[in-house]
Amino acid sequence: MKRHFIFLGAQGLIYYSWLLALIFVGVSFAYESNKSLSIPSLILCLLFGIILIYTWFASYLKQTNTDEFEFKLPYRKKSLISNPTVIFQWHFIRTLKIHNKYQNYYVVEFNRKKESFNGI
Repeated sequence: MKRHFIFLGAQGLIYYSWLLALIFVGVSFAYESNKSLSIPSLILCLLFGIILIYTWFASYLKQTNTDEFEFKLPYRKKSLISNPTVIFQWHFIRTLKIHNKYQNYYVVEFNRKKESFNGI
C-alpha cells in the first residue's frame, strides 16, 4: 500500500519554500494588476496547483517485501530502504525517520487506516 507523506528537515524546507514563493509571486501579480483577470497570475497559480498535486503523488513510501520499502521523493528516483523508524505517533499522524543510502529524512505521514505489520 502506498503511503503519501510530507517531508521535513532541510530538504523539505527548501522544497516547500520554493513552492510557496511561486504562489506568493502569483498572488502579488494579481494584486498589482489593474485588470480583473491577470494572465501571469493565473498561470503561476495553476503551476503552483499542478506542482502541489505532483508533489503529493510523487512522494510516497511503499512496502515491497516484509523488511524493504520503496521510498520516493518528487525530485529523486525511487530507492530501497530498510524499516523506517517511528519517532512520534498520535492518532493518525506519524513521524518517521528514514535512513537512505546517503542521508536521513524525516517525514510526516497521515494514515487513517490501521495497519498490523511491524507497527509501520
